[in-house]
Amino acid sequence: MPADQPTPDETPTDLQRILDAIKRLEAKATPETARAVAAHYEAPPVAADLTLAEAGRIRRAAKIAEAELPRLIVESYTAGLNAREIARELTVAESYTYRILREWVLYEWRLDLYDSEAGPGWQPWVSGSDVVERKRVSTDALAQRVIQEAGQGPEQHRARVLIWAGAASSDDQALYTTEHTPN
Repeated sequence: MPADQPTPDETPTDLQRILDAIKRLEAKATPETARAVAAHYEAPPVAADLTLAEAGRIRRAAKIAEAELPRLIVESYTAGLNAREIARELTVAESYTYRILREWVLYEWRLDLYDSEAGPGWQPWVSGSDVVERKRVSTDALAQRVIQEAGQGPEQHRARVLIWAGAASSDDQALYTTEHTPN
């Protein structure tokens, strides 16, 4: 048996450790869960060793990771990895990585309040980023969602949302700006 392959005695222990971790994390079903599972998962040396329940848990964990691929690809590319490196790490085709980069975009946004508890004039209230599908989520729809999810601030004070494609920069460099006045 090659030195880099586990011995038969090691395999069940490693597989059981992985499956136990999946069981504990499975109920959470968040992107963090998918990252934790992916960080610890390596395929068993023989697929025939899997039980139906083990295979089901692995498939569910893979679906969680699969749903996050567009975000992971766009964020990794924005952070400086090239498409080939991303494709190799995710074991996807390089053409798939390029397609995701064409169809999805990272928007950074900031919601400001005017004359609020944050201070006089326009003051930052909350900021964040979202990776969205270009043809399904408009900047206007993203801004409206940000306002709705921001809670009491925009309900009580004049608000504006600034959106940048990629990293946020100066206010005048925002790709999109909208204002909201409470009823």
